[in-house]
Amino acid sequence: MKAFLRNPIKKKQHLLIFVDCLIVFAVLVISYVLRIIIWEEWSITSLTGRLSWSVFFVVLLHVFCFYIFQLYDIEAKRKRANLLLWIMVSVLMASGLISILSHIFPAYQLGRVLLSIYVPLLTTAIFVWRIIFPSVVLETRLKKNLLLIGPNSLVSETIGGLKNYTKTEYNIIGVFYDHKKKPSFTKLNGSQFNQALEQLVQEENIKTVVVAGRANEISSLEKQLLSLKFQGIDVFDYPTFYMNLTGKIPVFYISDAWVIFSGQNKTFKPPLYTNLKKILDVIFAVIGILLSIPLILITAIIIKLTSKGPIIYQQERGGLNKKNVILFKLRTMKDNAEVATGPVWAKENDGRVTMFGKILRKSRIDEIPQLLNVLKGDLSFIGPRPIRKCFEDESAKSIPFYEIRHVVQPGITGWAQVKNINPRNENGPLERLQYDLFYIQNQSLFLDAFIILKTIQTVLFKHGQ
Repeated sequence: MKAFLRNPIKKKQHLLIFVDCLIVFAVLVISYVLRIIIWEEWSITSLTGRLSWSVFFVVLLHVFCFYIFQLYDIEAKRKRANLLLWIMVSVLMASGLISILSHIFPAYQLGRVLLSIYVPLLTTAIFVWRIIFPSVVLETRLKKNLLLIGPNSLVSETIGGLKNYTKTEYNIIGVFYDHKKKPSFTKLNGSQFNQALEQLVQEENIKTVVVAGRANEISSLEKQLLSLKFQGIDVFDYPTFYMNLTGKIPVFYISDAWVIFSGQNKTFKPPLYTNLKKILDVIFAVIGILLSIPLILITAIIIKLTSKGPIIYQQERGGLNKKNVILFKLRTMKDNAEVATGPVWAKENDGRVTMFGKILRKSRIDEIPQLLNVLKGDLSFIGPRPIRKCFEDESAKSIPFYEIRHVVQPGITGWAQVKNINPRNENGPLERLQYDLFYIQNQSLFLDAFIILKTIQTVLFKHGQ
């Protein structure tokens, strides 16, 4: 997880967040100064007397709102008018939350006059920074030259898997191939060189070497790779590089040994994390159930009035250690919808879904009864999404390591869900598993909190399935 957070794209996002924090703090101070100069007698003590620990909370609240409204997606292409609109909405939302909290904690009230100065200043400052950021950070920074090592059979597939993630940071300048028979180097335009690996790395100013082949296929290069590593060159096996770059594990490129021995510096399913997660699950499930009772009652009445059948739909899914669990959902389909078709994935514009069911699915309200599954211990809030056994059996036949997803508690939401993977697509089950395996190997409260934020963002901006 640490390596994923330190990958080049994430580092740029961290810079964006850091400067945002400085801007929010600076604009808050400037707003206080302007208010004091215009409406009060200026003194440094009148300024310092109003700044407290609550300023840090204000800064974090703004970062939260910026994240929710996708302002940290550095690869998103937005028109400036749309960018300004989302910045304005984010600042207003943060200011609204601050105003509400100010009434709860009156000692830290910001006041309407201050906000009237602060909101336009901050909106302008963040907008200008977002305009500057791409040209200063994204476009002017030189890409790192990357050398890919692997046999011909893997080269094109590997480059295809990397190109969507390396376009902003890495320049794949060449590949080694057929090292076993004839160690040689080819640039992507086909020019070949018979040189030592170390010499090529030096001449081409290569900073990263990625090995896509198996160990027995690069045995003639092992000593050179070791030497490069000691020289400060980043040397990765392909699964580790891909995992750190994308947040998912390429299951067709890993072996049993890789799964067993990767991540040896930490305990799998650490007891402290596991126990704390169970406690938090119960606490938030109880709170969620109590808060959602009025909404559930209204929804239940509408379901009953608009379609025949039970209010709560129960479905068997695969749970922890392959033990089946009964999942609760508010019914969104017509009663006995699968009598004629048998088990099939829900699809876009599915005729089996009721009119009201479409609203429930898009808003995710139909998922609320799963809080009862959390209380029962069948689900966690965060984990691989449980899938129907018939679909799991089908996927397990063609996808290696598929059953590993059962070693942790399934969840209402998860790493694959916030990546917006559609299981109906041909590669959907594979993509979902790759993200699930990354989560299983990198479980932490920090990652869980990140997934919760991404889930809020997904509910606000993505279509329901």
